[in-house]
Parts: sequence; C-alpha cells; structure tokens
Amino acid sequence: MPIDVLYTDGEGTSIRCSAVKQYDRIVSFAPIAIKTVIQGTEHYYFEKNLLKAGEQKVVVGNCNTEARILIDSKVDVKGICIDFGTSMISDFLLDSSFSSDLVLAILNEQYLTGELKSQNKTLQRLVLNLIRTVNSEFSHIKVEEHLLLILQSYFDIQKFRLDHARKLHYVRSNTKVNTIDFLLDAKCYIDNNYQNNINLDVLSNQVGLSKFKLLRDFKAVFGTTPYDYMISKRLEKAVTYLGIMPIHEIAVLVGFADSSSFGKLFKQYFGMTPRQFLVRK
Repeated sequence: MPIDVLYTDGEGTSIRCSAVKQYDRIVSFAPIAIKTVIQGTEHYYFEKNLLKAGEQKVVVGNCNTEARILIDSKVDVKGICIDFGTSMISDFLLDSSFSSDLVLAILNEQYLTGELKSQNKTLQRLVLNLIRTVNSEFSHIKVEEHLLLILQSYFDIQKFRLDHARKLHYVRSNTKVNTIDFLLDAKCYIDNNYQNNINLDVLSNQVGLSKFKLLRDFKAVFGTTPYDYMISKRLEKAVTYLGIMPIHEIAVLVGFADSSSFGKLFKQYFGMTPRQFLVRK
C-alpha cells in the first residue's frame, strides 16, 4: 500500500496517509490507533463484524485489535491513520486524572474499538485540523499539540462511554457500550431535529433500538425521556430568540403548535412566563 509518513516521533507515534485502489490484508493496530477516510470507503472486518469506514467516520483500535482491511475501488481510497506509541501515551497519562482501571480498559478491551459514532465529530474535526497543519505550516511543536488534543479527546470519549454504560443493567460490557452509542445517536438526532415532530417510532427507526429499550435506557443514561429532552432543547433555543421575534413566531419556529402550549411548558421549565423571563434577561 502506498503510504506517506507525514510525521513520526521515532517512538511509535506517527501520522500516515494512504491512497490505494486495491488492498486486502490483516493489520495489527497500535496501542491507540485512530483511522478516518477522507475519500472513498474502507472495509474493516473485526472478527465477524464488518464495518464500512467512509467520510465522517472514525475507526479506533487498541493493543489487542487485529482487523482485516479490504479496499476494492476504481479510484483511490484516501485514508489517514494516527498511531500513538506507548511513549506519548505514557507522557500524556502522567498529568491526567484517569484511573488505572480506565486506562487498562481503553488500551485493551475490544468492545471499545471499532467505530466511534455520535461523539466522533469532535475527534474528526481535530484530526482534520491536524492534517491541515501537517500539510501547510508543519512544525513539530504544533503537530504534537494537535496530537495531544486528539489523545485527550479520545480518552474523554471512551471515559464517557464507560461511565454511562455503568448506568445500564446488562451483563455484557460490549452490549452496554454499544447501547450508549445508539443512545448518543438518538440524542444527536434530537439535537438536530428538535423543531420537528419527533416521536418514539421515528426515533426508534432512526437509531435501531426498540421503543421500549430506547425509552428505558435513554432515561437511565441521560436522566430524562426523549420527549422531555426534545422539549428542553426547544425551550432553550426559544430563549435565544426572546426580544428578537414575537413570542407566537418563536413558538412555531422551535416546534410548538401554538403560543399557548409554548407558554405553558416554558413556565413549567423556567418557573416564569416568556415575558417575565425577558424582563429579567
């Protein structure tokens, strides 16, 4: 596979760019490996599971990860791989507050590898910023700064997944973490569509969980139901329009049927009417 090494510290940490049409090989991952595709699709086989890695997706692996990577394309599939060696990981963890149990899980447990879903947008943005830096104004200091930001984001994401997984009462850890990813997809969908008429059927079909499981686990993890979370998003967005638009227009804009239902829910949520809130604002 044609690979350009964009950066290496000589101790296992590297940034590599590939462009290839055909590829089929079993690959062992670095202690922490973050892969994304900026053009085309790569197929990853993690044991029996197939993952199609394309644009806007981040695939991660750790010390025990081995995957078959298959590329079959008529045009170049362009991928980016960031490998973190033990030296940089150790230096990063010296000044972190992550527990040893958490670190061991992140570095070894296979149920934490594969695709990072909803939260990967932050990681994806950091990765793309790193690539721009490498390609434009390269300096070791700046590249290392970006790498440490990516490493921090990665550990934060995995900690979030593990912390929230503990709120679910399942036996298998991989089931818990997979459910967290689906719930994050549901939360993200509400964030982007709160003004629409979202119900459990819509949300269930969108994220691939049964309505019962979605309702039960969403409340267990986030402390609220999908409906109440949607209402809170509408009301918090409505506040930003107070004083700029008429109240009845705000109500419709953020997804309420009329200003009456908007005013009632606004008072329940904030303890005052929209007009009272505007005066205090």
